[in-house]
Amino acid sequence: MRNYNFMRPILILLVAFFCYNLTILIGTLFGMSEQSAENVAYVVMVIGAILAFLRLNRQKEQKK
Repeated sequence: MRNYNFMRPILILLVAFFCYNLTILIGTLFGMSEQSAENVAYVVMVIGAILAFLRLNRQKEQKK
């Protein structure tokens, strides 16, 4: 448990949260319906979380 980094999962969750909210905001500003904006935001949230996870893993491997 000593080598576990608590900031990594929190950072991934924050990236997903902000991607979701920002996508809904931009979608509604451009006139999308709320349901469509939420659907697009969900896809963007998943992509953002995966990219954040991959980027954090790449940095972890380069430090070794």
